[in-house]
Amino acid sequence: MDVKKTRRNAPEADAFPSAGRAAHLDATEPPEDFAWDPINRRAFLRLMGASLALGGVGLAGCRRPEGHLVPYTASPEWVVPGKPLLYATAAPAPYGGVPLFVTTYEGRPTHLQANRLFSDAGLTPQLQASILDLYDPDRAAGFQHNAYPTTRDQFVEFFRKEITAWREKKGAGLAVLVEPTVSPTLSLLRAEFQRRFPEALLCAYDPVGDGVRVAAAKQFFDQRLSLLPRWAEADVILSVGCDFASGDAEGPWAVRGVAARRRLRNPGDEMSRIYVLEERLTATGAMADHRLALKAADQAAFLALIARELGAAGLLPLEPFGRAAGDSWGEPVRKWAKAVAQDLARAQRPLVVAGGEYPLPVQLLVLAINAAFEKRSALDLIPALEDEARPLESIAEEIRKENVQALLILGANPVYTAPVELDWIRLQRSVPEVIHLGLLADETALASHWHVPMAHYLESWGDALAP
Repeated sequence: MDVKKTRRNAPEADAFPSAGRAAHLDATEPPEDFAWDPINRRAFLRLMGASLALGGVGLAGCRRPEGHLVPYTASPEWVVPGKPLLYATAAPAPYGGVPLFVTTYEGRPTHLQANRLFSDAGLTPQLQASILDLYDPDRAAGFQHNAYPTTRDQFVEFFRKEITAWREKKGAGLAVLVEPTVSPTLSLLRAEFQRRFPEALLCAYDPVGDGVRVAAAKQFFDQRLSLLPRWAEADVILSVGCDFASGDAEGPWAVRGVAARRRLRNPGDEMSRIYVLEERLTATGAMADHRLALKAADQAAFLALIARELGAAGLLPLEPFGRAAGDSWGEPVRKWAKAVAQDLARAQRPLVVAGGEYPLPVQLLVLAINAAFEKRSALDLIPALEDEARPLESIAEEIRKENVQALLILGANPVYTAPVELDWIRLQRSVPEVIHLGLLADETALASHWHVPMAHYLESWGDALAP
């Protein structure tokens, strides 16, 4: 019997493929379509066709997005497509404005570099990475009302009504929380705000700012001053929890100055000596000549012990530090403190610094030790760069008294950074109207009624004071 003819004429062979395969297996001559294979040629083509069809549907979403080049209606001055364009600006920071050059392509910043025409200091890693905030995918993309997207027109309409009410009450019931600024223009605008809304409460808050140092200088010298260490001139440095080598705490001037003094160019040059007292290993402690690991709770008493040793050398009055630094320290620690005090006393340009997060008594003690060296000290004092404002605790107290009906938070994130004893999240939610301005839709934005996206310093105009 002809197997080929049987397959074509028998309908049950098409209805039941297994029967057709059985007939082929019994045939004496091999069929030409290899039907005994579990996947024959027809099945293979059918499966491949379905796979390619599904692949085409899936790959449609992976195509490179199409972009259409549209010429400028009015071409910006100096902009040439594909050619870099540099402009000078300054990055605002708690320690002052940092001059830099920005490389742009068609208006988009791509690289930051130090402006050597203004300052010989470079850029810290933190400043180099600040350009990434401009392209952060988590940046606030639009206005939000109660954590839901809204339009700019709706917010403007609401804000105009609020301003009218604030003017009628001269700012009564309004509190504004801002970040400290080194911009003279912003300082003038804040002064103008206080003049127009005299009953409003304006507070400045920065969890890691320079406010404690300024407060210590005001209490010690009876005027608002900022500390300006002369890092390149200091030959002996005692650092109490101040990580100046990382550049984040004291800026690029600290890194540049210390590196210049520790680089020997001539045979007669002397390298500066660095003593570090800290509770954890930092970049400054790693490069220090002498490092002492000590708990943060004991560092103030140890600093008083050094002050007592300086008092024994006749540089400080001994009475205030006699009891503050008793003999409870071990012999190695007291020996280390005595060596540091003797080295500071003999130095031509000594310098003692403490981290900005240390409390007021430690900052006052640091100022007293530097003042004991008189003109030999490598610590200078300049007028405070940051403008003066009330602390965060004043707003918290007014909120508890229910005297705040509207709260404006400009740039800060107190829900995340405020001291835990304030319980800020509960205080903020008790205010009837809260408006937040920030780069990110962060914790404070989610706890606010309105959130407004803020411009990055590379996409807005501004100014800054440099030390």
